[in-house]
Amino acid sequence: MIALRLGTTAAVVASAMLLRAIGARLLPGVPWLGTVAGLIYIAASLHNGGEGTNAELLLAPFALGGMALALAALENRRLAHGAAAGALFGVAVLVKPVALADGAATALMLVALPAIRGHALGQGHGWVRIARLYAAIAAGAALPLLAMAGWYAAIGASGLLVETLAAAGDAGLVRFNAEGLAAGTRPYAPLLGGFALGLAAVATEKRRRMAAAGGIAIACWLAMVAAMLALLGRFADHMFIQLLPPLALGTAAFLVLAARALPLTKRSPHALRLGALGLALLVVLAWGAGRFAHAGLETLWQREAAGVRHWGDRTATIAAALRSRIEGPGDLLVIGRLLGLYHATGTRPPTRYPFSLHLWAGYAPVDGVAEIARIMATPPRFVVVDALWLPGGPRTSIMQAQVLDRLAEVLARDYLHDGQTGRFISWRGGFVGGGVGATVFRRRDVPPFDRAARPQSIGGLQYDPVPAAARPGA
Repeated sequence: MIALRLGTTAAVVASAMLLRAIGARLLPGVPWLGTVAGLIYIAASLHNGGEGTNAELLLAPFALGGMALALAALENRRLAHGAAAGALFGVAVLVKPVALADGAATALMLVALPAIRGHALGQGHGWVRIARLYAAIAAGAALPLLAMAGWYAAIGASGLLVETLAAAGDAGLVRFNAEGLAAGTRPYAPLLGGFALGLAAVATEKRRRMAAAGGIAIACWLAMVAAMLALLGRFADHMFIQLLPPLALGTAAFLVLAARALPLTKRSPHALRLGALGLALLVVLAWGAGRFAHAGLETLWQREAAGVRHWGDRTATIAAALRSRIEGPGDLLVIGRLLGLYHATGTRPPTRYPFSLHLWAGYAPVDGVAEIARIMATPPRFVVVDALWLPGGPRTSIMQAQVLDRLAEVLARDYLHDGQTGRFISWRGGFVGGGVGATVFRRRDVPPFDRAARPQSIGGLQYDPVPAAARPGA
């Protein structure tokens, strides 16, 4: 858990630093723009499930690095910078194909910025230079994609690359709904307002052509990412994280220009502007303070209960309830994302394919139904199932339905409900992440969870035994 969070932290800090470089290129007349935008990005990244490790946070350094290098290449005319930018975009697409939206926004900027600022692309060799830059970026982007295609070919699975990328870019379980849209945009309401005010403030700048070009570029960037999310029906909360870079830049423009406009700055411009800017930043950072308390401090302060060191998460809670009843390394099967349970309980996966998606994805290396039948033929003492994959949950393919239906059939016949737990919860009792709970099933000959012998509450997260009346076969 610490490794995952430190990796995400490094990605967020790198993204914040790259926003500084991008801000200087888009709105060079707005001082401190990129620095303020970076701080806003760090604070806002903790919302919408960003305190976990989501691909939207991990692709950002590559996409933003590509954008920063492409904008630099536009000015210094170095095709090597363009090729490097393309390589970074290629890696970002491999992390998650939705990074294409950031690449498309960059492609538009390379034409729009010089055109709006009055650079005559149509004269001399302007269009030729832009075409060469596009070619360099495309060549660079092809390198990581070809490398990945070569690796797939080397393992005899060359036809699966496109399918894998398509699956990674698809929202899967999520389709358009007003509730999801409202939930995803609600945490960013201050940024949406700041973004609109920032564009209005940019329009009042003295060097209007320079400022207008940057403002239009940031607005188009936001619009392209939003269009990509809408096109794919991507309305899970963490998917909105991709909107943060342009939102942070727009909000930062408002804060900086508002601080610069204060009449008090006429006497001591630098000190007072910096003070006003610092005050504005305190407001923004205070907005994210709750997330820092609920997530950042969780990483620093572990607790221990029932011999399990934990942060109050689902894995530790379930492990504390099961460990005394585990007798051997093959006593547990996890269907879902809580794979840490194997380590926490001293067990091992009873299959070569512990990632549940490997049992039913289009690129699945095994017959999922046959594999489930094999595992359950020598039944583990416990089976842990994510709430989404319980009977009655959403299904995205015929194979997934077949695998989970076969599992549900065995659970109903040979198992009883042992307990269930909710989502990840913090030391202060607030929801942190891990959007679903999990249910634990025990084999019929296994003793039930003993409240007296084991704590029912681990760091505030309940392990709730299911009432007898609700158990199958009771």
